[in-house]
Amino acid sequence: MKKCILLLSICLSPAALAASNESSCSIISCNAGDKVTTYIEDASTHYFACPSKELSEYVNFVWAMVYTTYQMTGSLPNISPKTGDPEYEGQSKSMIDSLRSQANVATYDQAEGQCIKGKDKAQLMVMNNPKDSLSIWVAGKDKKAFWMPKAFLNKR
Repeated sequence: MKKCILLLSICLSPAALAASNESSCSIISCNAGDKVTTYIEDASTHYFACPSKELSEYVNFVWAMVYTTYQMTGSLPNISPKTGDPEYEGQSKSMIDSLRSQANVATYDQAEGQCIKGKDKAQLMVMNNPKDSLSIWVAGKDKKAFWMPKAFLNKR
């Protein structure tokens, strides 16, 4: 799992760099009860807000891998007609397979269908910030909680 977190952090690095400042929850500790604000650099970056940590880790990891591949190569990876995942090999494939299994879904579309595209400048409160995770549990004023990547949050 540590390798998965490392690879996910590398893939989210373009997004993390966009949000990197002294107040980013990917850099500083954002604890339960802290007030935070979502941050999206531009229209080419986004995150997914999901009902579970496992769905957030899987959906945002796959999206980040595809985004990173496109940024580095100028083309998208082949997509599996069976799972909807990018067709990577080796450790990348193993990590995606493991995350899909932990999310308890058969396909990427099934997972993403349970999430929504995240919004910029949403005022939230941290509910839980697991130490070995790139996702964080937050809630808005409507009290609806969701999981999202830490890289898209700034502490207020």
